Amino acid sequence: MQDLEIVFLSFRDGESATLDELLSGRIKLNKITDEDVRKVFEPFGIKPWGAQRLWARRFLKGESFAMLAPTGSGKTTTTIALSLLKKSLILLPNSTLAFQVWGKIQSVSTDKKIVQIHSLSKKPSLDEVKNADVIITTSMSLVKNKEIFESVRVNSVFVDDVDGFLRRSQAIDIVLKILGITDEQIELAKKMVTKKVDEEEDLTEVYSKVRVKDKQIVVSGATQSARRTLRVKILRELFGFDIGQSYSFTRNIIDSYLLPKRDPKEHLVELIKKLGKGAIVYVRGSEKAEEIAEFLNQNGIKASAYVKASKKIFQSFEKGEIEVLVGTSSRRSSLVRGIDLPTSLRYTIFFEVPRISITIDRGSFTPRKMMMVISHIARFLEGEKRQRAIDLIENLSRIVDLSPTNLEKIKKEGFDPSSKEVSDFMRFAYNVMVESLEFFNEVSIDPIVIDKTGISGNSLVTPDSFAYIQASGRTSRLTIGGLTKGLSILIVDDEKAFELMREQLEPLDVNFVNVEELDIERIIEEINLTRELKVGVDIEFNSRLLIVESPTKSRTISYFFGKPLRSRVDGVQVFEVMSSNMLLLVSASRGHVTDLAIRQPSFGAKLVDSKLEVKFEITRPEVISSLQKLAENVDEVLIATDPDAEGEKIAWDLRCLIYPFNQNIKRLRWHEITKRAIVEGINNPEEFDLNLLKAQILRKVEDAWIGLGLSQIVQRRFNRDDLSAGRVQTPVLGWVCERTKESKKKIAQVNVWLENNLKLTFTTTPDESERVKEFGLVEIFDVKEEIVEQNPLPPYTTDSLLQDGIHTLNLTAGEVMSIAQELFESGLITYHRTDSTRVSNFGINLARQYLERQNLSGYFKPRTWGGEEGAHECIRPTRALSSFELETDIDARLLLLQARLSRKHIKIYDLIFKRFMASQMSPVKIKVYNFKAKFGDLISDFQFNGQIVENGFNLISPLKTFGEISPGGYKVSQVQVRLISEKPLYTEANLIQLMREKRIGRPSTYAPTVQKLKDRGYVQSFNGRLVGTKLGFNVFNFLISKYEPLINEERTRIVLEAVDKIESGEENFIDKVIEFRREVENFLKVRWS
Repeated sequence: MQDLEIVFLSFRDGESATLDELLSGRIKLNKITDEDVRKVFEPFGIKPWGAQRLWARRFLKGESFAMLAPTGSGKTTTTIALSLLKKSLILLPNSTLAFQVWGKIQSVSTDKKIVQIHSLSKKPSLDEVKNADVIITTSMSLVKNKEIFESVRVNSVFVDDVDGFLRRSQAIDIVLKILGITDEQIELAKKMVTKKVDEEEDLTEVYSKVRVKDKQIVVSGATQSARRTLRVKILRELFGFDIGQSYSFTRNIIDSYLLPKRDPKEHLVELIKKLGKGAIVYVRGSEKAEEIAEFLNQNGIKASAYVKASKKIFQSFEKGEIEVLVGTSSRRSSLVRGIDLPTSLRYTIFFEVPRISITIDRGSFTPRKMMMVISHIARFLEGEKRQRAIDLIENLSRIVDLSPTNLEKIKKEGFDPSSKEVSDFMRFAYNVMVESLEFFNEVSIDPIVIDKTGISGNSLVTPDSFAYIQASGRTSRLTIGGLTKGLSILIVDDEKAFELMREQLEPLDVNFVNVEELDIERIIEEINLTRELKVGVDIEFNSRLLIVESPTKSRTISYFFGKPLRSRVDGVQVFEVMSSNMLLLVSASRGHVTDLAIRQPSFGAKLVDSKLEVKFEITRPEVISSLQKLAENVDEVLIATDPDAEGEKIAWDLRCLIYPFNQNIKRLRWHEITKRAIVEGINNPEEFDLNLLKAQILRKVEDAWIGLGLSQIVQRRFNRDDLSAGRVQTPVLGWVCERTKESKKKIAQVNVWLENNLKLTFTTTPDESERVKEFGLVEIFDVKEEIVEQNPLPPYTTDSLLQDGIHTLNLTAGEVMSIAQELFESGLITYHRTDSTRVSNFGINLARQYLERQNLSGYFKPRTWGGEEGAHECIRPTRALSSFELETDIDARLLLLQARLSRKHIKIYDLIFKRFMASQMSPVKIKVYNFKAKFGDLISDFQFNGQIVENGFNLISPLKTFGEISPGGYKVSQVQVRLISEKPLYTEANLIQLMREKRIGRPSTYAPTVQKLKDRGYVQSFNGRLVGTKLGFNVFNFLISKYEPLINEERTRIVLEAVDKIESGEENFIDKVIEFRREVENFLKVRWS
């Protein structure tokens, strides 16, 4: 950049690096090259694909890891190739496979000593094993030949039998000994696992001591069921990744539905003839499966009922001799959970909505099942019953991990909770069980609940969403060519059940579309394309590193693609997932990774030959080091920090510092953390915004020149190094000080309650305040009644959310922003630092879905609320879930979040949800009364809402209303007189509103500015009102008397507007730098050299 030079101090080994050096490639690194990777696979005559390249780089750098990929993806070939690079041990599941691997290695390597020890091989001598380059065995043979293996040392161990290896604790101990792991390392790892590390110890140093650096374990895949034994946890600490964890993949399925217009069987035949072979039809019950299979055969479709396992039928379907299998949609059906035919199976058809009947009684009670039932029922309850449901769900969640043995104990009729031998927890569990069963019996006779939920006696028939996900998921399997595409068609036999299932699946991003809206021919073409064997064709499958700012966000994103594998690189957590066309590593920068080098001359920023030279210190070297290591391993780096100027600066820093390790770096921007937005962002990367970057750097530099310059002067003047000043901070302090002075003038507020419950407020002088208590009557006159159409408020922006969070929930600005940040990172709301009210098409559709579900579609009135498409959006929910539904889904574990939500989180979410939904609804027609009221000699004008004439947004966001107001005299039931300030002290919300109105500050600085004034002791909060302190007055008066031109309100606004114009490209960057420097030079003594 011609007008900007960035220098990163202590980039490497204490040396600095300029932006030009970093991006030009002049910095030479000793890193793994593409040629190094190619040589690994050269003996096999193959060109490695994305995952294989990643594994090779990791191994060549000495890392331990799990090879996460589907069957047939080359994991065994990679194991063999890597094992030839170091002295290695390969652990395989059985002797047959061990013998095959031995044969493959022999065919590609003649100069290596290879030995095998298993039931199909001749037992080698101890010397042969010791001198071998590669040792091949099984987990069982490893334990049987313990005396041989314990005297052997190798550099790497490849585990292709994860479950067998982890089941045998002896096998783990032998492998650790073979790798030469010391007892000290094992003990330290055990201390870390049991959290007995001394609090005084530096965790980074502990990691350094415990982590194995010159020995490696490489695991092929992961266990089918997660294991959490002490030895498994010790392995995690020693080698930096969780060997004992399970994982899962995402799905790539078009979910559709059909509303039958004739006999569903006719629709079924028509669909299959159009879509072709390779289908499973799911029905309810074995007899129905036989019936449907026979009907299909009668109509020229080769079908077979698959109600019990049959190898012959299975193979015939795989060969295409049978076109369609018909089975049950039960969770236990082998066609729901036991079939894996990625090339043969193309689509599924559900002949009916899958359902499950849940019996509710003491004998069949389980906490998880009861949570699901009550969560389902709670949506149709009101008032006290709804609250009881919420409380029960919360209590059930506390006993959900009750052991089977203890569960059976409390279910027995003879169980006595009052017994002294019964623990408090068991007593609590028993009481929760009894209360939940009683509650179910009570609400199950409610006609509305019966109609809405499908309760019949002591059973609940509900859509089986889990079975639908599992069954439809058979059509989308991960293969060497990527994730196959599938199609699911559900024939709706019960609209109520279908809508309920639709609602249950929303949190999983399953969105049904009408099959009539689909281009079936195109979809079938795509389905077939993902199943073609790509012989001789390069696989377009890359490894990618995705960097976000917070660990919560990284967890949230990774779980969108399945259950991730977790590992640590130098203490930084990494989540690894596989999607349709990529292996994705997700990690976090933990916020800013650099900061302005303010200890340098001119606070780290100076003009040199019409160029701004800015020096930044690396503040998180350990994070940068980890991300550089990760970046070096992958094909592509994606940086997805927040979509604002601050996020752009973090993204640019990361790009620069990572560039020498990987030049393929792209920028992603998301305004919401949902799977839809994540995938769309990855598929459509953007450029780095240099205008946004320059604006943020100038904002930072200007803040240092003015803020730090003034702060140093203030600190010297008041002999305190904890004081500060700034362009935004100081004018806002001035508002508080001025209002503190103005608030000393008092008036009397007279609150009057009338016999009709109407409350009126008058004001008078303090001298007259006592006399008004003698008045006993209020006269209402000049009553004017009109019907007014009242529109909803727009969705929240940062300032309006802060104001309502402060006033309505009595939170501080900092608390509101912190909660909003966590809601955003959990994927529940859109980006919360915005001054836009724009609503995207997706947001409008979200409102439509919710209102339709609540039978309020007649009140839906879509509004975009202005703003350009693609610009920042308002603050809105990302799911069509009310706060109540959100809370019950979380408690019932239907929705798994990566952060714990408190009541405050739910309340903030409720504000956002209701405000947004109301913004997409029709206006309210309401009677409005304007009148005068006389109380003694006090007369005031009033306006009250009367009755609702025509409903609208009030059905979501209720309006405060009063009944009919008629002229006449009304008796006074109560009078309250309070002395208040004529101009009340500001609240935090008032300050934020003023900052927005006067265009001082921006969404990201509103809350921090107010908090800084409190932290410095310039203002204090009393009952939510802000008072300027003596220190605050003194500092403000000093600054305004000496440096008023720098910090006056108008100049501050102009400066901030200029920076915003640089952001949009309307102002020249270097011109503004020169202007600001000249301004500072005129007033402050800043060292420029």
